[in-house]
Amino acid sequence: MGLFSRLTASIRARSKRWTAGQTDTQDYSVQSYETLRAEVKEAVESEESLKAEMLVQASRLNQCLHRQDELAADAVREGQDKKAAGLIYRRLLMSRQIGLLRSKIDAITAERVRLDRLLSRLKLKIQAFRDERKSLETRHLPHDVASIRMREAMAGMGEELTSVRYAIDRAKAKATEARISCETARRLAAGYALPAGDVDIPDQDMEPVASALKRLKAEMKYYDRPHPQR
Repeated sequence: MGLFSRLTASIRARSKRWTAGQTDTQDYSVQSYETLRAEVKEAVESEESLKAEMLVQASRLNQCLHRQDELAADAVREGQDKKAAGLIYRRLLMSRQIGLLRSKIDAITAERVRLDRLLSRLKLKIQAFRDERKSLETRHLPHDVASIRMREAMAGMGEELTSVRYAIDRAKAKATEARISCETARRLAAGYALPAGDVDIPDQDMEPVASALKRLKAEMKYYDRPHPQR
């Protein structure tokens, strides 16, 4: 065997041994991908269930708003302005909670899109790692060149694995916030028909409540007064 043939065979053998040593890294990355994909699937299923629950609670609160208006109007007719103010304040809380639920739904939807995108990118990085490994096996590049190429491919996978993990944690945090909003909505809907009683209205809400009470009185004065027949 000539010198060139011996050198070629030596380089080929070292290249095969080195690339074979990357199998553990590839297997680990694939296992990590499968684990993360399972977590993403679980998170998505939980998010879909949570979104459905938030839509139900938003619908219930929306139905309660009209009833709050009726109760506040009855309180005004009975001369119970304090009770009417409490009911108006409760309506204000419900309206805000509906808006919050809708914003949480939008946030969860955005997180799902983000998760899907990052998972797809991770899958592409793993495939790129496999392709690079196969390429190095067939091209028989010098060890130092092959090492640099593989480290670059592995770094790409590591970055994507970290991004997906961060996105999953972020989605779980958003889901926790949404569950708290759901529970608040349930409590508001469950107690909407109860007497308002003495409600402590925060200072920052006194003005909007007073303005709403003033408008309600003006509307009732107009609609309750006799109107001439035409």
